[in-house]
Amino acid sequence: MFPFPSHVNHQNATKFHRITPTSAKLGILHQDEQVELIAGQIIRKMSPQGSSHAAAIRRADRLFSQSLGKRVSVQKQLPVILNNFSQPEPDIAVVKVDPLDYDDSHPTAEDVYLIVEIADSTLKSDLEVKGKEYAKSGIEDYWVLDVNHRQLYVNLLRMDINRK
Repeated sequence: MFPFPSHVNHQNATKFHRITPTSAKLGILHQDEQVELIAGQIIRKMSPQGSSHAAAIRRADRLFSQSLGKRVSVQKQLPVILNNFSQPEPDIAVVKVDPLDYDDSHPTAEDVYLIVEIADSTLKSDLEVKGKEYAKSGIEDYWVLDVNHRQLYVNLLRMDINRK
């Protein structure tokens, strides 16, 4: 994750959604560049996605979709609203079913059953930065799959979020 320069950080969601298309027009970010809002920081998402990262997303999607069926909605790399300063796009979010498929708003922290991040080059930030944001928003079930070491970190958010 690479933050933008400080003059475009400390954004709330409204500014973030307004600044992102403008930034592309001004050349601050490329038209197809992926960014997300984490703790008021506009963060460039790592790319390109490696094959092991993509395969892990497909496997997780298949596992959750087949085992949980229509009782949940499985989102892949779509926004989740944690608060007005954080709208990450987790690799997998298992959320409550919405009759309108969240047409009127992205799922919020209250809609989330489980967040899964797949880490190949983002392990530290997934464990520390994103983990803290998920915990502060009340999401308790957060997994990080380290594809490089084939290790799964589970239930990280039941720990003390004030620990440094």
